[in-house]
Amino acid sequence: MSIETGAKIIQIDTARFGPVSVEEDSVITLPDGILGLEENRRFVMLEQEDRTPFKWMQSLDDGDIAFVVADPFELFTNYEVEIGDDDLSSLGATVAEDIDLICLLTISGDIKEMTANLLAPIAVNVKAKMGKQLILTNSSYQTRHAVFDEKPAEAEDN
Repeated sequence: MSIETGAKIIQIDTARFGPVSVEEDSVITLPDGILGLEENRRFVMLEQEDRTPFKWMQSLDDGDIAFVVADPFELFTNYEVEIGDDDLSSLGATVAEDIDLICLLTISGDIKEMTANLLAPIAVNVKAKMGKQLILTNSSYQTRHAVFDEKPAEAEDN
């Protein structure tokens, strides 16, 4: 993978999309990375052309790493997350309204079996371009919640 930085444009060679050019100020930094991939700390969001709720979160540290993500509130209207003061502070925010949440999606062979990780969403301070994966405690959300489930999404009691 090569990254060339020029006049506020970053060129990255990706496995999924080939060469991609992104603006330097669109880079989101996750200082702690993502659970299991801590060495991947810089990401950009790539929009889909068909205007679905799904986006790609492409790693700039490894062109082979890209996640399908979505705003969990668009997929699950009953989804609730409380962001603590320590998490807000680490993201450079003072109020939760400064934070956008995204969830990682998993797609197996059949798109109808897509799942969302509601237990460990990624919080992003859009202004500061700083992100952090939250691990929700005292929650019954799952790491693999069916996106195309017939019942409304709620925390399930286990």
